[in-house]
Amino acid sequence: MFEEASGQQVNLSKSSVIFSSNVDRESRETVCNVLHMQEAGDDVTYIGLPNMIGMNKLKVLGFLKDRMNNKVQSWKESWISQAGKAILIKNVAQAVPNYAMSTFLLPLEITRDFERSLSKYWWEILNQPWLNNVSNAFVTTEVQGLDNATVDQLMVTEGGQWDIDIVEDLLNVKDKQCILNTMVGGDREEDVLYWNEDLSGDYTVKSAYQMLQRQKGLWSTADNSNLWKVIWSIKAPPKVLNMVWRALSNSLPTREVLAEKRVPLTLICPFCTGNGESILHVLVQCPFADQCWRKRGRGYQPLAEVSFDRWLQSTKTLYRDVNIRDGVCSWAKPN
Repeated sequence: MFEEASGQQVNLSKSSVIFSSNVDRESRETVCNVLHMQEAGDDVTYIGLPNMIGMNKLKVLGFLKDRMNNKVQSWKESWISQAGKAILIKNVAQAVPNYAMSTFLLPLEITRDFERSLSKYWWEILNQPWLNNVSNAFVTTEVQGLDNATVDQLMVTEGGQWDIDIVEDLLNVKDKQCILNTMVGGDREEDVLYWNEDLSGDYTVKSAYQMLQRQKGLWSTADNSNLWKVIWSIKAPPKVLNMVWRALSNSLPTREVLAEKRVPLTLICPFCTGNGESILHVLVQCPFADQCWRKRGRGYQPLAEVSFDRWLQSTKTLYRDVNIRDGVCSWAKPN
């Protein structure tokens, strides 16, 4: 009837019959002979899940826990970055019970085992950069017993503080001092994401931009904050302020800046034909730029500066009444 209605043929070799416990053995054999199928055993699965779920779900669904642990254990044998571990946990490990959870309500004990297994993988004492130490955030103590230990095992059971006896007994001086100097948060509030580059703790495009500029050596928080106040307080045409902003942001299209962006051209300054056309050179060091400064009675001072913003800081100190509009003629006029 099924084959006539659906137009599909049943694969008898892959099919089996499930009986209630109330069906006697003789009736089971009769039905199986008529259908040309075998009786399904207790271990029969379909798409990775058991066909029959009894009262003890922990026993039946325990294979999910084993599958999760096997994956995590295989990852431990490879060196994986923190970002890589996060991807594996989110996209691979947490996907293991997805189909089972869409079919069955998993017991809390199994879900807690999942959480413990992933937490141990993420928060291992060894092989994880969790110490508050910029030079080396890894634990350097070599103790066999710490291979699969987690950070929470270094704390007292209740109270939210380090177990001083365990820390002092197991770890070397460097690791011990670093750990004991790290404050342990209580359990009163949940952890929240905090952006360290802004006082508010919230991520902003401005703070991210400043962080990247500092990493490139183009920004100094203490110095540039005052410099920007001076620049934006100047009563000058927007064209002038925009040019100074681009120079301080290392985005003025000089030949050296364009070359960094893979624009094919020569680096020699077209005015003096003697040096590379950097932002500092075209605005300060070039003889043409020096003439512009001398006309205002401020010739180029041979300071040991390597960037325009450092030179401008020094100039602002040397000439506190400096008018930055006088310095842009070397770029604004010919361009």
